[in-house]
Amino acid sequence: MIGVDGASWTQIDHFIKIGKMPNLEKIIQNGVRATLNSYFPFSSDSSWLSILTGTNPGKHGVPELGTKFSNKLPILWEFLSKNFKKTIIVNDLSTYPPLNLDGIMISGGESTPQDSKKFVYPEEIMNEINSICENYIPTIPKEYTKFVKELNFEDAFSVMEKYDKDVANIFFQLLKNHKWELSCFMLEDPDILHHNFWDKEKFLMKFYSWFDQIIGQIKKIIDDNGGDLIIVSDHGGGGVDKHFLPNTWLQHMGLVKFSQHDIVTKSLTKTKFTRDKLRNDLEKLHLRNTISKITPKILKKKIPLHKDESNFIDENKDKAFSKTYGTISINENDPIERKELIDKIISGLLSLKDGNKQVVLEAHKREEVFHGPFVERARDIQFLLNEGYRWSPYFRDTSYLISNDEYGDEIRVGDHRPEGILVAYGSNMKKGEILTKKIMVWDICPTIMHMFDIPIPSYMDGKPLKEIFHDESKYQSKDLEIIEQKIEDAIKSSNNPYTDEQEKEIEKELKDLGYI
Repeated sequence: MIGVDGASWTQIDHFIKIGKMPNLEKIIQNGVRATLNSYFPFSSDSSWLSILTGTNPGKHGVPELGTKFSNKLPILWEFLSKNFKKTIIVNDLSTYPPLNLDGIMISGGESTPQDSKKFVYPEEIMNEINSICENYIPTIPKEYTKFVKELNFEDAFSVMEKYDKDVANIFFQLLKNHKWELSCFMLEDPDILHHNFWDKEKFLMKFYSWFDQIIGQIKKIIDDNGGDLIIVSDHGGGGVDKHFLPNTWLQHMGLVKFSQHDIVTKSLTKTKFTRDKLRNDLEKLHLRNTISKITPKILKKKIPLHKDESNFIDENKDKAFSKTYGTISINENDPIERKELIDKIISGLLSLKDGNKQVVLEAHKREEVFHGPFVERARDIQFLLNEGYRWSPYFRDTSYLISNDEYGDEIRVGDHRPEGILVAYGSNMKKGEILTKKIMVWDICPTIMHMFDIPIPSYMDGKPLKEIFHDESKYQSKDLEIIEQKIEDAIKSSNNPYTDEQEKEIEKELKDLGYI
């Protein structure tokens, strides 16, 4: 299994057409191709957990990015391990710390702290990793964000390229050195590249050409051993033409009135003086820690987070605000007023037009899109923007819908789309098949469980995709084995694995990437 964060048929089809992905082209010609549909809020942590648990976020309990919530259900790797199937999992993008499996697991991505020493199970595998890649970091190095902010895309891409190659080298070496029945590695790169490089073809071409070579190596392993391959992405990607600022929109509509910064902060927002710039300047002088300790909090808050920012959110007082990707939160205890406010905001979102183009494709109450014991963890309103538009948490005095030039941000040129990818290839898969039925992210886990003769719990939302198997395959003829299990009996206890500093670091990284 290969997980490719944010991979999109838009880019893949383009690079196949111009001859840059011959290995994937052969796999598709001799396998199955489909669109894998993501789900609200269309963010990575939530979608990967839907892939691995077979459930919607209302059941697995992680409806947004960040460290606030943890997964509450068993994931695919645990079902396999419980049934004595040896696994090698490299760079799991949604699970930290790694699980005690019958095999090897390496955590990675945004959910794994950069300074972590506990991202590998079993711990002794760390020696083997160090022999393959010296000083391996399990997530995107900090230098990437620094280079992107400086518009130094060459060096930013080089940082990401090394990270990808380290993940792939570790994966292939572990396959050679250890027994396994299912192996998986995930690449975070496509999603980050799509955000920052969607309009920079030479970099995208370099990545997808390299990725095709990796697919060629995996294809050989599959062909030589009579195995099967499944490639999935948690969501797709698309270009950005305009930015939608829901907090500015809420204020312009007169639905809420956010507090104003004082004259000092408003004056600073007219300059390029922001907290990030100050932090970077102080780091260069080796003064950041010292200045931070002696500066009063009230003074720190006067420094704007972002240029042209002129307002801020009080999550305890403001009746409505947008803090995380594609969501709006409501602070209103009176049930009648709460319902009226939610209905008014949803109606306003759905009627929002940019000329003749609808800006918001869908907007729903959380209980309309999620079901399960953890629905109330989700933000009150979930919405999906039309292609070409991007969610932004920032404020502008002038408009809530602005072009890239007006936004003043040259680095966020791509964004998430619901349509991810699914490819199936191997001795049990149909050949040259294009599936048109709607396939959801939560269908992947039960499909793989079916392939390993593992009973599927009845609480799962997904169903095995028997359509991918050819008529002579044992997986096609085999009856589904469903076991009755209440979700309450499957819920796991969990502890917060992060220190306060690690939580702050992850939150800062998510802000830098434009997710919160």
